[in-house]
Amino acid sequence: MGLPVAVACMVLRQILGVMLIAAGFSKAIDPQGSMHAVAAYRLIPSGAAKVMGLILPWVELGIGISLIGDIVTEIALRVGAALMLLFAAAQSIVLIRGQETPCGCLGAWSHRMVSWTSLARTICLLIAFLILKHLYYSEMVNSSLLPSGWGSLICLAMVTLSFLQLLCVSQVRQNRRLEWGIR
Repeated sequence: MGLPVAVACMVLRQILGVMLIAAGFSKAIDPQGSMHAVAAYRLIPSGAAKVMGLILPWVELGIGISLIGDIVTEIALRVGAALMLLFAAAQSIVLIRGQETPCGCLGAWSHRMVSWTSLARTICLLIAFLILKHLYYSEMVNSSLLPSGWGSLICLAMVTLSFLQLLCVSQVRQNRRLEWGIR
């Protein structure tokens, strides 16, 4: 792997790690809220929702720590992608049903409802995990399919910054809607 791509992978890995640590920590400090958030989706029996609500924060923390520390990274990327796929499926079902369900993405730190924006954000995270897995553990990095040299870094940095901008803009919009009482 070339140095610019390795640096871009490290930056994206750190960003995903910090996001998962924040999500896991926010749920770990409020286990009741985490259990309630899982149960609110009404996808699994209440007993299973309680267990999932207790386990989920620690899974997110584990993935985040693994990504930041570059420890068993391939497993963390696979589990993280699977988790984002699970979240996207759950949000899709809630949206199709027309339920008013809190997202629960950041536990007690967030009071957003599941929306098409939250689903898009989750899909973006899934794509980020898949891209990172592909780049981090693929020989494609050394092929001619990617620009060589600094072009790779610039290309990946632009994708990462666009992704972060999308997340920030949607969070600001959601916060303004909550302040103004708009759903």
